[in-house]
Amino acid sequence: MPLHCGTAKKEITPQIGTNLAGYMKERKAAGIHDPLYTRVFVFSNENDLFIMINLDLVGIDSHYVKLLTNRIWENFSIPKHHVFVHATHTHSGPGGIFDESSLLATAHPYLNGYLPYTKSIVDHQHNQILAAIDYALKNLEICEVKFGEGVAEGIATNRNNLEASYDHKVSVITFTNKQGEKAIMYHFACHPTILNANNVYISADFPGEVSKVLEERSDVNCAMFINGPSADISTRFTRKASTFQEVERIGGKLAQKVIQTSESATAIERPIVRAALYPITLQMRDIPDEKTIKQELKNLQAICSEKQDKVSVGELRRIASQIEGANCLLQIVKNVKKVNDITTVIQLFRIKHIVFVGIPGEFYFESGEEIATYFDFPLLFAGNTNDQIGYIVPKKYWEKRDYEAYTTLLAPESEDKIKQAVREYLYLFANEGECKDG
Repeated sequence: MPLHCGTAKKEITPQIGTNLAGYMKERKAAGIHDPLYTRVFVFSNENDLFIMINLDLVGIDSHYVKLLTNRIWENFSIPKHHVFVHATHTHSGPGGIFDESSLLATAHPYLNGYLPYTKSIVDHQHNQILAAIDYALKNLEICEVKFGEGVAEGIATNRNNLEASYDHKVSVITFTNKQGEKAIMYHFACHPTILNANNVYISADFPGEVSKVLEERSDVNCAMFINGPSADISTRFTRKASTFQEVERIGGKLAQKVIQTSESATAIERPIVRAALYPITLQMRDIPDEKTIKQELKNLQAICSEKQDKVSVGELRRIASQIEGANCLLQIVKNVKKVNDITTVIQLFRIKHIVFVGIPGEFYFESGEEIATYFDFPLLFAGNTNDQIGYIVPKKYWEKRDYEAYTTLLAPESEDKIKQAVREYLYLFANEGECKDG
């Protein structure tokens, strides 16, 4: 049976005056620079339905996903393990998304825009997602599927170390109907943080610009961004300013690379879709002594003052991020009591031999790269998927005290445990012949 695909997008822009989420600064939206969307791809093969949902939000927690997948089941009888829910991680979208049960939002209130859980915001988003699914289901069409990979240099780097491994890869999947209309799914790893904490306008940041450029083409009806393992990847050293003009420049540059990659993509014969969810339980970090962290913060501030006129702007940004991280850790000390376990999920969602690995937090680029060396089929890691448990920091970086190590809620062994679990699940798929090309 040929693969059928339907797509849709619906606006989820909050009201002006809504608190924006993502930075340690309370910000009320003064206006709308560009609308926020949910984009939905629905796939039908062998009498099964599968959904990929992307949201222009800083993140989503397990409560958000549970409410949404329950409604999807009630309305469309599609089971939760067939539903992939992904946040782009823009830092210029609404707060109020995370439930009071979210350990991450309790630890870091700025991720919720310093708002309590706001049911009206979440209900509106869920209503729009369901409307998009309904439209996509009613417009399923046989499609030709193609996959391509390219290199998009000059967009992003490792934000802590310019010498660290990063391959600048952009992966593109196109779904083309008989009329020649395309839906594009593009995967790239980078924090959408061109716009900084001083921005007070609602925006999807650079992924919104990329999708806008693509969707303005006459042959493209929907363009969905899937953010890769970008915990330590950003535009810190590549952006020239934190302006909307810079969003357009970088977004336009990536859009052109997506177009080029799509034009050289190769067809996938007999595409099928499969998906599975796997629970995983992780340990929480030990909560440090407040006095120790205050001293570290004082030392970092002294270093920043000393190097103010002696190092590059990028290096100053890195030190400033360490100071921000130390402040975040103070919030953890004040806001969070030690819990024994953090239970979440990992998802595998495959289109023929291409496997999306849904990670419920912010995964390091090198963590995904290490797993990929064990397999001979494309692995597209997607952070901020189905839950948000924060930074998943490799053990070796704990002593370096970068922003991510300061702010993580997870014990140092967590990254190794996730890598091992993902490998085991992927081996299961491969051994069953699920991921073989052709």
